[in-house]
Amino acid sequence: MAYAYLGDGLRRFKEMKSASLYRWISKLHVYFGLFISPFVLVFAVSAIMFNHMWGAESKGEVQKRQTSIEMPENVEGLEIARHIMRQVDVSGEVEFFRHDTRSNIVKRN
Repeated sequence: MAYAYLGDGLRRFKEMKSASLYRWISKLHVYFGLFISPFVLVFAVSAIMFNHMWGAESKGEVQKRQTSIEMPENVEGLEIARHIMRQVDVSGEVEFFRHDTRSNIVKRN
């Protein structure tokens, strides 16, 4: 009987330990969710605003123009794009471009 009682107590101890761990993980999950939810809401609202442009009015008009440019002969890679940007008076970031020499077209990679 003493052995059975010890086994029963051990089983109860394991159940209590498991229940305690479950409660701890449950509380951790709730508090982490409460902590992170404002960030998720701000991210969601800003993503909707950026994608649908709510509250943002156009600050200027779109200008379309067609112009001739001179393609340099001895320049390759990003220098071609920078040279073109200087000719048409455009500023901004230059990414990776490829110059197709057969058709004389600058393409974005």
